[in-house]
Amino acid sequence: MPEDNPPVVVGVDGSEGAIAAARWAGVIAAQLRTGLHIVHALPSIGRNLAESAAAIAAAAMSYQDDAVAILLREATDAVRADHPALLISTEALDIPVDKALIEASRSARLVVLGGDGLIPAVALLVGSTTLSVATHACCPVVVWRGGQMPDDDRAVVVGFDFTPAARSALENAFMVAECLGAPLRVVYSWPTRTPAAPVSIPFLIDWEALEAAEWSRLADTVNRANKRHPGVSAEFRIEAVSPAKALLGRSADAQLLVVGTRGRNTVASALLGSTSMNLLQHSRIPIMICRP
Repeated sequence: MPEDNPPVVVGVDGSEGAIAAARWAGVIAAQLRTGLHIVHALPSIGRNLAESAAAIAAAAMSYQDDAVAILLREATDAVRADHPALLISTEALDIPVDKALIEASRSARLVVLGGDGLIPAVALLVGSTTLSVATHACCPVVVWRGGQMPDDDRAVVVGFDFTPAARSALENAFMVAECLGAPLRVVYSWPTRTPAAPVSIPFLIDWEALEAAEWSRLADTVNRANKRHPGVSAEFRIEAVSPAKALLGRSADAQLLVVGTRGRNTVASALLGSTSMNLLQHSRIPIMICRP
């Protein structure tokens, strides 16, 4: 592919969820007029597995090594049936899948993690793999969930808070919504009406004026992004709850959640209290994680 039009990369593990993720990635690649690169690699074993867990992982590696050509062909055929003219390449690597996808992200437009945990070792290891790729990838990462294919009815939902990571999430959310012909919902969590601790005197703050100012600021930001993607029908909301609760509450009739993340370090990857980690644990639909 031309250097200025990097491919969409999808990791597959032989599960039905991986095939669905590859088909979803194929839709995005076709709309972006770029290629799709399908990658298979070894499960990420981690450093502190018990002996029994390591044995399960080794068995899964052996099984997948024998079947890798078949599963790559199955994924390719599934995508090709949807997009006969799409340029598709495949690659099988004898390195852990998180390292493979992080390396691939250096020259990718988007990385999609496919898999639904049907293989015992995959169910055991998917958390560490997902966390590693989402934390260290150089491009947006989509963590595949659910089995529905993209459509133009269900919305793309993005969390926004004016940080550089959120601005990246907003731009990528517009990009995906434009590719899918789907509406976009921008959700701004602003639970400032709740005091941090009990107080003996009322706050002398004009909350209505502050909210109006934030609303105007949000409208200006969304409208400027919408001008770059004029085909997208976008709306925005201010929610007086936590970001994760606001986004999960809007996910029932959505097809993708998009969120920004700031950290690359070990502490950030270990903490599950952030919005992105909360969504990874609880969302039933795909999640796109973007960094600044």
